[in-house]
Amino acid sequence: MRGWVLIGLALMVTCFVVVAVGVAAVYALGNAWLDERQLDAAEASVVYDIEGKEVARLYVQNREKVSLDRIPDHLKNAVIATEDRRFYQHHGVDLWGVMRALYKDILAMEAVEGASTITQQLARNAFLSHEKTLLRKTKEAILAFAIERRYSKEEILEMYLNYIYFGNGAYGVQAASELYFGKDVSELTLDEAALLAGMPKAPNRYNPLKNPEAAKERRNLVLRLMEEQGYITPAERKAAEQRPIHVVKPKVEREPYNAYLDYVIEEAETRYGITEEELLRGGYHIYTNLIPRMQRVVYEKFSDDALFRYKKQKREPEPLQASMVILNAKTGGIAAIAGGREYVRKGLNRAVDIKRDPGSAIKPLVVYAPALEEGWSPYDMLPDRPMEFGRQKYKPKNYGGRYRGEVTMVDAVRWSVNVPAVWLLDQLGVETGYRYGRAFGLPLPENVANPEHYSLALGSGVGVSPLHMAQAYAALANGGVWTEAHAIRKITSRDEQLIVEAKPDTRRVVSPKTAYYMTEMLQEVVRSGTGKSASFGRPLAGKTGTTQESRDAWFVGYTPTWVGAVWTGFDKNESGAEITGGKTAAPIFKAVMREALRGTKWEDFKRPEGVKPIEPPVTLKPVSGLTGDITVTPNLTVQITLRWTPLDDKRVRYRVYERTPDGRRIARGETDGGVWTYETPTVQPEYRFEVVAVDPEANKEGPPAGPITLSLAPFLAPDGTLRPPAPETPETQSPQHGERSQEGDQPAEPGANPPPPSNPPATPPGQAPNPPAQPPGQPAEPGQPSGPGQPPQVPGDESGLVPMPGQSPLPGTDGPKERRSERSHSPRTKPEAAG
Repeated sequence: MRGWVLIGLALMVTCFVVVAVGVAAVYALGNAWLDERQLDAAEASVVYDIEGKEVARLYVQNREKVSLDRIPDHLKNAVIATEDRRFYQHHGVDLWGVMRALYKDILAMEAVEGASTITQQLARNAFLSHEKTLLRKTKEAILAFAIERRYSKEEILEMYLNYIYFGNGAYGVQAASELYFGKDVSELTLDEAALLAGMPKAPNRYNPLKNPEAAKERRNLVLRLMEEQGYITPAERKAAEQRPIHVVKPKVEREPYNAYLDYVIEEAETRYGITEEELLRGGYHIYTNLIPRMQRVVYEKFSDDALFRYKKQKREPEPLQASMVILNAKTGGIAAIAGGREYVRKGLNRAVDIKRDPGSAIKPLVVYAPALEEGWSPYDMLPDRPMEFGRQKYKPKNYGGRYRGEVTMVDAVRWSVNVPAVWLLDQLGVETGYRYGRAFGLPLPENVANPEHYSLALGSGVGVSPLHMAQAYAALANGGVWTEAHAIRKITSRDEQLIVEAKPDTRRVVSPKTAYYMTEMLQEVVRSGTGKSASFGRPLAGKTGTTQESRDAWFVGYTPTWVGAVWTGFDKNESGAEITGGKTAAPIFKAVMREALRGTKWEDFKRPEGVKPIEPPVTLKPVSGLTGDITVTPNLTVQITLRWTPLDDKRVRYRVYERTPDGRRIARGETDGGVWTYETPTVQPEYRFEVVAVDPEANKEGPPAGPITLSLAPFLAPDGTLRPPAPETPETQSPQHGERSQEGDQPAEPGANPPPPSNPPATPPGQAPNPPAQPPGQPAEPGQPSGPGQPPQVPGDESGLVPMPGQSPLPGTDGPKERRSERSHSPRTKPEAAG
């Protein structure tokens, strides 16, 4: 028994020693880390451009310390109720709060409540760098214990209230009170104090200047917490909740880099979890994709009132707003940002934060690129006439009320025609449009609430920013590969230790072929379509967009490397002004990009390897100059030679049909040129032929030329048999042509022509005889239409013919297969879809 007692005593002594050593270590470490000078020190973070040159510094600018007795009790109580309800009970770390937060996190299966005390927050912000590790949390706790030993609760609360960040460069409650409410902190009302108390958790998100609705919701939450903890009565809470938010406008501070720097701060917080407060105090080195020259050009052009004129004002003119983003299509790096025409620090950054309908600028992303990817062709025909879609009978209208009956996809894009875009989206399915839109990075929902949201094709109800649109179009410039847009390349600590490095997401959205074809069509928009006023002398593809009632106007364009997206518009458009993408946004794009790209490398769009160039559709017209010769070969077969003038399009082939006496139309062969020779053992008094131009890829025929009638009479003996050709003599060396006539010609009068030779010379097979002295005319066969619209008769098997050597297979054998795009030339009927 005595041995067990000794062992127990030894264990107790060991535990006591371990605890004592631990406490001593915590005490010693806390005193060593607690440098009081750091409670007031802050080191600026440096921002670098794409070449690594310093362009700006981020640092604390607005701070004014006040004593605790100047701060009203309802502000102190609001902060304690929100941030640390057991502030006066714990000694730096609230173990009960940690357990409570852990319990709530487990129930919610996510982090829903923090457990850092006011003292821990002060320790973290004043003494520790940005790192989310267990070691940092341990340091934070040790420092909190040290602060609690050295300072009273009132002193800690005073330091905290003078230290915390409230957004817009304001540190401490006095600076925040003056910035947002234009008054001394001692004059704050309950509702104003609750609003400020709710901001430190996320100063940008709950900024009343930028997000008044979010700020109001957060304020009301603070008021409920104060009521629950007994700081205010229910009546006081209700009265404060009903008060509207009134904030003063900040002083104007315009600088070329303001919009870009604000976005850098936003990206650091949302993407990497580094708060604005940490950036302004932490001495970070932030390396960006900023190109100063481009940023200055954007700033200067957006200050030029001459670029922002508009017409048709019914009332007092409303200011025309605008924003723009320029980024590198290959890397996703943001080179320049215009947050607005008169952008001020921490204001509404219209380049990244607005959500406006893109109008027709969305068509390439949710309609035309998806259609190309799904097998359609740029020159497929689309219907363009008044139509209704779906059960709700959605009826889109073209701009100006013009309808063309039918247009190619190229022209539908070039002229930004609405009905063909909606019709094509209906063919693809609205879900397909949503799927591709999300792949291009547009903020579209995963679940399509309305499967008949046909107005998606016209950009209705989408809500995008210039950053979204520039990022999406960059995928087309980059061969179909989407890259996440980003301003920050990397962030290092004050001693250049890497903290974060940009690794933007990438994904293939469409094939290189689709991206190239879409780029070719969008170049036509700039050359001769709605985007002509954006052209500035370089290879450029782009698209205009205008929303209903001219509230928003867009132009998004790209060279092989650089993408620019311009938005112009009104907050309300109560003035009745008229703006369009082509007349308002495109000229701004031109003015900026022409100057921004001055001195950069000239680039042409390159066709991907293995991708055929886009060619206009084959125009199938009747051939001209159709003539024919007939003769007899030495082996007593009939040789027929036809000639015509080929069309200019070298893709066209020519198909020859024979008209039989009983009216059948039999294909006899094809050729690439304007001469066709045919031998047949069949003897008949005359032969009639037609020639049609053929698109071999689509297996589509044009209107026929002819028929031309060739008579065999000069070569027939009285008994109807063929005369053998006479041997050549000096007198018969010139070849003789058989008599030719055409359907509709009057028969020759007796004695009008000399009788034919008894033994006409033969023309060797494959050699064309001399042309006739008088080419015949080409009237159409009586009763047979020859103009456009005549359906070609597909040859059957009755001919039993074999193609001549060197000729193409006959149609219906091994000819071209039907293409997917051929089916698109006629509108497809869907139940309750086509109007």
